Amino acid sequence: MIAKTFPILVLSLLLLSAAGCDRMAQPYTRSGFALDTVIGITVYDTEKSHAESVLDKAYALCGSYEKLFGISDPQSDVYRLNHANGEKIKVSDDTYALLKQSVTYAEISGGLLDVTIQPLYALWDFQNETHENIPDDTLLQEAAAKVDYHNIEFYPDNEIALSSGAQVNLGAVAKGYIADRIKESLLREGISSALINLGGNIQTIGTKPDGSPFRIGLQTPFDDTGAVLAEVDVNDRSVVTSGTYQRYFTLNGTNYHHILDPYTGYPAENGLNAAVVITDSSVDADAYSTICMLLGYDKACDLISSLDQTEAYLIDRANVIHHVD
Repeated sequence: MIAKTFPILVLSLLLLSAAGCDRMAQPYTRSGFALDTVIGITVYDTEKSHAESVLDKAYALCGSYEKLFGISDPQSDVYRLNHANGEKIKVSDDTYALLKQSVTYAEISGGLLDVTIQPLYALWDFQNETHENIPDDTLLQEAAAKVDYHNIEFYPDNEIALSSGAQVNLGAVAKGYIADRIKESLLREGISSALINLGGNIQTIGTKPDGSPFRIGLQTPFDDTGAVLAEVDVNDRSVVTSGTYQRYFTLNGTNYHHILDPYTGYPAENGLNAAVVITDSSVDADAYSTICMLLGYDKACDLISSLDQTEAYLIDRANVIHHVD
């Protein structure tokens, strides 16, 4: 048995040298570990002190959201909801808004992207580096019966309750939401050119100072070296990938990945290795990339074609890329 857990750094960032940029605007980059992955933020600024201050605020903001959305932090909104035994819990504006938005994604996907997936995730335990067995089918079906976004009950004054044993996990949307909020923060600070990379959830501000686009490399699925399969150029947009190679384990020759079908309780099997979605909103890109993986090629094409200002690169099992817009 081989267990593999990849950080969700699914896009290889290809930043060009600063030499071609406006001499007055230089790139300032800070990297670290947060949100259970490697993250990095690059801002272009004319003053180092201002850039450092802006990066301080961006990382502080990231930390504050991690405390709200964390699955295992007893102080987080998500943990308190999941352990409230159906009682109403007052949550932050952000948690309330993100859960509301998550219900919209659930409706769009026919219930496939359902943030009440936690009972199933807990059984699969993809954080564990050793797996000797897959979860018992009876337990999976019992957990799947608790997965239903209709069990999220919204009340005035930011109060939420979870009924019928539901538990939420915001992993499919949280990084996108946080990337959008960081972008808003950088814009308020006067940053007009930046790249936010939350473990492969890419959000950009404007273009590079010389007017050229940000070039993002799409990682080759299941390639341990991080080889680039293709490159895309983006300006002021978000690029997010969901893939079967990001977090998975291999048991008896079969790969079991973290994108779970809430109806079966098992990893989705739809002939795709990855789905890359490009659109303005990072939380939308985050959600739609996972939805595409759950829908499979044909239905994913229909979804992307129905969305304004949205395109996708669907990577099949042979690592052939199919562009959809």
